[in-house]
Amino acid sequence: MNITVNPQSPIPLYHQIAEALSYQIATEQLEAGQSLPSVRRMAQILGVNMHTVRRAYTELSGRGLVISKGALGTVVAGAASGSGKPGHEDKLGQFLGRVIREGREKFELSRHELVQRLGYWGQLASAAHEFVYIIEGSQSQCRDNARQIEALWQVEARPWSISQEGELPEGPAIATYFHYNEIRRRWPQRFNVIHFITARPDPGLRKQIEALARFSGGSRLVICEFDQPAALNAAADLQSLLEATRFTVETRVVNLAGIALRSRDEDELLVLPPRVWGELTTEEQADLAVFRLGYELLPEDLHALGNKFGWRPQQRKAPVRASG
Repeated sequence: MNITVNPQSPIPLYHQIAEALSYQIATEQLEAGQSLPSVRRMAQILGVNMHTVRRAYTELSGRGLVISKGALGTVVAGAASGSGKPGHEDKLGQFLGRVIREGREKFELSRHELVQRLGYWGQLASAAHEFVYIIEGSQSQCRDNARQIEALWQVEARPWSISQEGELPEGPAIATYFHYNEIRRRWPQRFNVIHFITARPDPGLRKQIEALARFSGGSRLVICEFDQPAALNAAADLQSLLEATRFTVETRVVNLAGIALRSRDEDELLVLPPRVWGELTTEEQADLAVFRLGYELLPEDLHALGNKFGWRPQQRKAPVRASG
């Protein structure tokens, strides 16, 4: 278990711990039934007090990700999965055996010929249904992720914002780990078939900020969001992108995106996450002191995704980079 915390971050330590453990559970680095270190031991490992760890464990328990067993400690909760039912592998083996046997007896197909024909029909089936829903916090970010996927694979990426009303339509779906817990709460019946991938801040943003800062002399970066938890998460992303630069990162909660511009001080550079940026007018987006905190999907995740679904690659070489 590899977890680090940053005491200088604006994000509370207990929330950093909870999010780090949540990510490890989501990516199965921590498996169902696995015990977490005791509160005392985790506090010693991270160099924090026991109350901080206890609060992090309580938050995870409230999300249903861990189970507290009192004196026996805290363990990772299990997840329902149809593929985990007793006898599943045996039944699957019996089914595949019947297919091979009938292919040989009824159609005189060798195993090699059968595999070839199954691959051909699988390509036809996937060609008729090559689409995927892209789940994100805003339509703007949905479209960004869709463009990155379609630039690499021959698939129709259909945006589906979490803010939309109604149920997620049937079909394959992709989301980033940013919304792991929200999706888990909102669509529990679909959760096990939604594929999660990793996104990171667009590295090109750092050069843009540094170039304007040299010209204007500004060194205060202000993240504007519609709620404080989202602002703190965005601030952490921005700080990881800037690393040890001279900038200070602050947060500001606004009700309307336009208010962020009108309340800006002269020495401030505003950085707006996708859902806030998307509410600005074209003229407001052209303001040189306002930046969009864009995100890009990890190339290795994009390649693994296409291979998993059997998508056909695009013929042209296209850059896979978040717009913005």
